[in-house]
Amino acid sequence: MASEAAFIERSQEFNFKSFQVAKDSPSFLRFDINSSLIGFLTAHFSGFSKKFILTWKGSDSSVKDLKITVPIASLDTNMTSRTLKMHDYCFEYKDYPQLTVQIDSELILEEGVQRVKALATVRGKTTSFMLDLSLLKQDRSWQVFGEHLTTLTALNIKNPTIAKGIASFDDDVKIYFNFEISENT
Repeated sequence: MASEAAFIERSQEFNFKSFQVAKDSPSFLRFDINSSLIGFLTAHFSGFSKKFILTWKGSDSSVKDLKITVPIASLDTNMTSRTLKMHDYCFEYKDYPQLTVQIDSELILEEGVQRVKALATVRGKTTSFMLDLSLLKQDRSWQVFGEHLTTLTALNIKNPTIAKGIASFDDDVKIYFNFEISENT
């Protein structure tokens, strides 16, 4: 573990002008949900964050206080009505304009998978969970990636089901992420 003085505060912002650009980017935050219509027609959709901000403290050998901040208004499902319902109803973004995920463990900068404690704050409620982060060394940065299966309920996100059997959404949500954090130089 590095001494406190060796840690340097860092940040990186990712901005994408559209759903398609966010989808095509090597750095992304994506979520997948299944739904059904009239009880038997199933559909799958993905959403992407068109903006997210990373902050962390880094040393030559580790990263701590890694935080991901996502403005709710940047979440996009590529369907305007569904995206607006998600912002307004599911996340109540006017009252809670962002969600955050804080990694509550120090990451050792070495290739492999590390199991860490994460804290997600959504609609004013913080939930803890365990998360597997994969790290891969790049030229002058570290690629951090993984996926996490959770539920809307666990994350304090309102389920947008209209009426059981008419248009309903599964509670399960799968989250995928991939981003790079630069080394201290």
